[in-house]
Amino acid sequence: MPVSVKKYSTLRSNCLQGPKLHGVCHGLRLLFGLAAVWASLNPALANGNSSDHTHSDDSFTANLDLFHQHPILVSSVIALLILQSVAVILLVKTHNRHKKTEQTLRATEQKFRDFARSSSDWFWEMDDQLRIQSISGQYRSITGLDESEIIGKRREELTSEDLISQDWKQHLQDLKAHKPVRGFVYSRPGPDGDPVWIRTNGIPIHDEAGRFLGYRGTASDITEQRRIEALRDKALLDAQRANQAKSEFLAMMSHELRTPLNAIIGFSELIRLEQFGPIGNNAYKDYAEDIHVSGTHLLELINDILDISAIEAGKRDTIPEEVDLNQVLEDCRRNLEKVIAQKDLTMSFDVMATDTPLIADKRAMFQILLNLLSNATKFTERGDKIDAKASIQGKDWVISVEDTGIGIDKKYLPTITQPFQQARSHAHVSHTGSGLGLVIVAALVRANEGTFGIQSEKGVGSKVTITIPVSDQAPSK
Repeated sequence: MPVSVKKYSTLRSNCLQGPKLHGVCHGLRLLFGLAAVWASLNPALANGNSSDHTHSDDSFTANLDLFHQHPILVSSVIALLILQSVAVILLVKTHNRHKKTEQTLRATEQKFRDFARSSSDWFWEMDDQLRIQSISGQYRSITGLDESEIIGKRREELTSEDLISQDWKQHLQDLKAHKPVRGFVYSRPGPDGDPVWIRTNGIPIHDEAGRFLGYRGTASDITEQRRIEALRDKALLDAQRANQAKSEFLAMMSHELRTPLNAIIGFSELIRLEQFGPIGNNAYKDYAEDIHVSGTHLLELINDILDISAIEAGKRDTIPEEVDLNQVLEDCRRNLEKVIAQKDLTMSFDVMATDTPLIADKRAMFQILLNLLSNATKFTERGDKIDAKASIQGKDWVISVEDTGIGIDKKYLPTITQPFQQARSHAHVSHTGSGLGLVIVAALVRANEGTFGIQSEKGVGSKVTITIPVSDQAPSK
């Protein structure tokens, strides 16, 4: 066999036979045949020796004569030989690229296998009959089931739950309709017999023709999460029951204390005013005054506790009606006339003139504004001023009470509406009161579907703002 033909025959025999390279190899076979034709036309190519200079000259002359005799054939063979060399180079590059792609795919596959082994979740597959085809090892370790007990089973065969529940009915309907599965939760007995809670997600798989092939998805063990949620729910229920019991106890005790207190306040008032003649010793009169003041303060505290208890227990009804804010504010001023005069305070009201009335519980609005104005007088220094304003902003009545008093330290603001919290500006300054005023205000505002807010700066003053929605309902008559 000529040397050139033998060389290309060897290369042809080593040609890769992969499906993507089959066409290239077929072209090479044609090139090898043309190379054989070239060799048969030029015997010197097969028998020559390139080291012999004289023979090389003869070979060159023979090749030149051959070119003159068959110019088209010789040119075609040369071109095909060049193409053959290029094809071989491309073949080698394609092989190397194919090999690199295979290595990348193997590395990617191994990476995802590592992810699957290290994940706390597991993977599952269903066939077109909704039977488990494969499932990763975490499920078996959590449930204690062997692979033979899982493969080929439907999901409803792997639970002990009642399949007539609404959740299961919906889930099975979604599977039959080939819909995605999103966060379906079910339970089954674990290795120790205790329930294991599982959350699963999955998507339907279709081929290129749209034919349903099954499902692929993931699942996770949420048993610990369910346990924590159950403890939280129990703690919340216990707290609600305890709060209800506290409210009922306070309401009962407050009623029991109110009756004797009324007697104490009434008789001390008779003694203080000497209704049945002079006492004789002024010290007794002073003692009667102290008893009357202390009893009145205690009665106010009990009334506040009753209000809080009734609101928390939902036993205080709100009766929406048209409220004249100007009249309510004037009523509050009359209740505070004595302290306003004693401290020489300036109290001004500014209510927006509008045809849109404030619809709210009138008794609650009086109590809200009285508490706010009373607080302002209590914590405002002599000669300062208190402003109350009301206007419609958007869809709300906005009512504010602002003072130039001692203000509240910012650290107390987050707890200002918690029961029995008094934001004292100085450790040696004491203010009378139970600390329930703003608590009652905030609760009553919420009962009227409003909002409560407070702004304050120590040494500058405070501003309390409440909003009550503008109502479209007709007020009660």
